[in-house]
Amino acid sequence: MKKAGVIRWIVVYVTFVLFVIPSLGCGPKTARMQPEENQKPSFVIEKPKQGETINGPNMEVKINVKNLELVPPSLSPKQGKGHIHFWLDSVRQVSYEPFFTFTGVTTGDHNIRVELVQSNHTSFDPPVEKSISVHVVGGAEPPP
Repeated sequence: MKKAGVIRWIVVYVTFVLFVIPSLGCGPKTARMQPEENQKPSFVIEKPKQGETINGPNMEVKINVKNLELVPPSLSPKQGKGHIHFWLDSVRQVSYEPFFTFTGVTTGDHNIRVELVQSNHTSFDPPVEKSISVHVVGGAEPPP
């Protein structure tokens, strides 16, 4: 008799976890984290601004992402999920946070390019990218 009671409680618990909690939006990755239905990913570069002069040698790039859930890279694309490629001139960095700090940036003019990509590193079609130019002062010494 005890065994039947335990099984009944397991069934109730599993039903609650699988069906009730998700319907309330209380499970992990609730709807607020999901991209809006039928909306294309987009972003705005918040920092630095086009043409800005930056005190080096470190430079933070910060963006505001819409309609894309940021996740670590994976082997296969996942609908509505991706990450960011931050480029400083020809150096690429990958992040699933909406910011990245480049270190050891040399004094002078630099190009920053940011691209939202699918979870498997492939570009969206069309690509979702923006570029800006900045000037760094007080940067690192260039390599010999």
